[in-house]
Amino acid sequence: MASFSPGKRSSSSKFAVIAGVGISLPTVAAIATALASPDLSSVAFPAVPLKGPLLVTFLAVITYFASVMAVTAARGKYKVKAPATTGVSEDFDRAYRAQMNMLEQMAVFLPTLWLSAVLVSSVAATVAGMGWVLGRAMYARGYLKSAAARGPGFGISFLNQLFLLVLSGIGIARAFMA
Repeated sequence: MASFSPGKRSSSSKFAVIAGVGISLPTVAAIATALASPDLSSVAFPAVPLKGPLLVTFLAVITYFASVMAVTAARGKYKVKAPATTGVSEDFDRAYRAQMNMLEQMAVFLPTLWLSAVLVSSVAATVAGMGWVLGRAMYARGYLKSAAARGPGFGISFLNQLFLLVLSGIGIARAFMA
């Protein structure tokens, strides 16, 4: 590990400072711009109420972010240096697979959530979406304990995903028949 002295910086500490500034400044600027922007609550939404799917999308992203943080913590705990992703620790492998599985599933979940909400029922999509998020959180939490413990969360998220897929198909069929 490189030592830090005030007069002389290692290349890794210079990188950390540059990366921190490079990430922090645009983030602070984006937040300041958003806070200074006019109130968007008066913007008219389409006839279909989309507040539920908006919330579900946000919660899905937060759940995914939590899985990323779990992998980051596992890297430190089990001393797995990037870019290694498998074979170092079974406990780390499970955390990493839980995160990657969530990312893989979001590629199917988000489009079917929104197709269902816009084309069929925002309420049904919201309820199924909340079930999916709950199932994915249970899946990740169980998987961190043991591979066998991921089953209930998988089942809950799978059934909700299947419902959204069917609902999306119904909505698309209706759109083509109209």
